[in-house]
Amino acid sequence: MPRVQFPSDGRVARRVVLRTLAAGAGAFVATGLPRVAGAWRADVPIATTTAGRIRGLLDGEIKVFKGVRYGADPASRRFQPPLPPAPWTGVRDAIELGPVAPQTGLRDRRQSEDCLHLNVWTPGLRDGGKRPVLVWFHPGGYSGGTSNEVEADGARLSRGGNVTVVTVNHRLNVFGHLFLGEIGGEAFADSGNVGILDLILALKWVRDNVEEFGGNPGNVTIFGQSGGGAKCATLMTMPAAAGLFHRVLTMSGQQITASRVTTATRHAEQLLAALSLSMDRVHMLQSLPMEQLVAARTSTS
Repeated sequence: MPRVQFPSDGRVARRVVLRTLAAGAGAFVATGLPRVAGAWRADVPIATTTAGRIRGLLDGEIKVFKGVRYGADPASRRFQPPLPPAPWTGVRDAIELGPVAPQTGLRDRRQSEDCLHLNVWTPGLRDGGKRPVLVWFHPGGYSGGTSNEVEADGARLSRGGNVTVVTVNHRLNVFGHLFLGEIGGEAFADSGNVGILDLILALKWVRDNVEEFGGNPGNVTIFGQSGGGAKCATLMTMPAAAGLFHRVLTMSGQQITASRVTTATRHAEQLLAALSLSMDRVHMLQSLPMEQLVAARTSTS
């Protein structure tokens, strides 16, 4: 990048400054590197996951990857178990937090059904560090909340404990836990639990990828507060989660949260009534606008 030259009378030549900034901007665009703390870094971390390569950020010596996709967009398969993401070519940026799951709170945040993203903080990449892995599930019960809060930033924990930290977002409320199995039949058999199946898919992502991030897939601790703790307790009872984690820490949320089939079905019937849908039109729930489902859920709660 060229230097700015100052004329002898002390005034900065405007054309020189503009020419300098233009040259610098061109150099930045050419690098394709994200900007960190007001400066472009040539040493930004790049990791290879099972789906493709991602480019992260640096927070001091901690490598940070935000908004990493662990599941495909579930909007086209609403109320169905999650699928892994489709592989991609090239390098995707992982420098911004992903969308918040649809909910009545957090209206100032970008919300989307395409919320199956996680965030990673680690002191090292591909260094054989075999660090303990800590996977955080956010509070808010099964209806709200997000791991995007500033207090869930894992940099300090990763730095102080020499651990790999992962935080997860997943489907909530009607999108993650509306049980339609009794009304809609076998196609909706898992609909009441897909939000938890999202967490299992995230843990599978950890198992398959965390060594790239300096972590040990054989030493995974899940932890959470309030609703996040309840999610941990629920995962402890699920055969599908067996072997995906090895230790559990819960903070004010040690209970298993579940509904009887009759109770869950009654809630689904109430939602259909709020939407003026008859029982034989349950499949229309799959195509209604996201905002309409959120509003109807609010009216029945």
